[in-house]
Amino acid sequence: MPVARKRSASLAGLVGAIMVAAGWALAVEPPAVPAPVAKLLEGQSLTEEERKDIRIRHGVWEDGDLDTPVRKGQAAVLVGRWDDAALADAGADLLDRVEGMINRGEIAGALAATAELAAAKSPAPRVIRLRCQALLLAGRGVEAEALLKPLAERLAGEKLDSAEDLVEGVRCMMLRADLPASITGATAKAGDYRAMLAMLARARTELDRLCWRAFAVEAVLLVDKDNGEEGEKAAREAIELCPRSAEAKFALGSLAVDTFAFDEAESLAGQISEDAPGSPYAATLVARARLRQSDSDGAALTLAPALAKYPNSPLLKLIEAATAAIAFDVPRTTALLKAFEESFPGSAAAEFEVGRVLSDARQYAEAAVHLRAASKLAPGWARPLSELGLLEMQAGRD
Repeated sequence: MPVARKRSASLAGLVGAIMVAAGWALAVEPPAVPAPVAKLLEGQSLTEEERKDIRIRHGVWEDGDLDTPVRKGQAAVLVGRWDDAALADAGADLLDRVEGMINRGEIAGALAATAELAAAKSPAPRVIRLRCQALLLAGRGVEAEALLKPLAERLAGEKLDSAEDLVEGVRCMMLRADLPASITGATAKAGDYRAMLAMLARARTELDRLCWRAFAVEAVLLVDKDNGEEGEKAAREAIELCPRSAEAKFALGSLAVDTFAFDEAESLAGQISEDAPGSPYAATLVARARLRQSDSDGAALTLAPALAKYPNSPLLKLIEAATAAIAFDVPRTTALLKAFEESFPGSAAAEFEVGRVLSDARQYAEAAVHLRAASKLAPGWARPLSELGLLEMQAGRD
């Protein structure tokens, strides 16, 4: 990924795009239908209702496709439009509504909505993933492990026949990999990573060659293991098969920020904003790009409209704390970190984000404090320790 040499969009223009509030027709025109999806749609045996579902699944819906609460909810989740009315509609799919709750920071609601489903025999992998995300944000890791362990054992001994279920199963394994040994009873194994990659490969090669979510999750997994080159390829494959996927664009944009490709990060943020004004994904990409350039004012300006729309978003709140840190506002940083911990007591993400941006700003002593705090909160999570190791090398403390 080439390093950007200048910004392709001004901050004012990006913030303006994020602040626009309109309907689904915000984009000038729907994205072009990917060639393999177009070929699938040509199938003579498909009904028009099936074609609608395919277009929505791949983010290329047309006028009139979003004709039910379920389809509207699916589209809202795909583009990360968490405040869409469909995600508050009882007629939408419950799990789509739960996705919205978690991303809006409504953790109690997400737990209440998934309690009965999770108590069933062999709950669906997506049910487990969503409930465990909420449980972990609520600081209830032991309960999350009680759901994750049986699924991990099932995945090890059984081949799922649904690509979507297999992808969700991998997402569950990724959550479990970050749990401490004191909860799981065992340390993570190198084979777990290889097993996850193998399952994702099977999902997209054997079960569904158009399963873009397998590529999107693979991108996150690869980048987390410092394989940015392959992670970028996987993210671009996901976007190729689903041009409106906010999840895939956020993964690619996050990698762009990490590699100083700020032009691409801002371009992707603008694309996300077309379908989801005030998107936490879009605001986070631009704010992180600003923070990497030590521009705390620009980051704060970008975050403001998104925070006004999603005041309890876990993603936005951790970036807000990092923004205060890079402005060297210690009292506000402390207050924001405390508020984040009170809202999401199981998450070390805010301490990690603060530590990482301070390390980027060469504030090594302060950064180390926050990275150690993140590692204490999440002893099974490797990234705070790896970032701390890099920090010590940069500081000359080999």
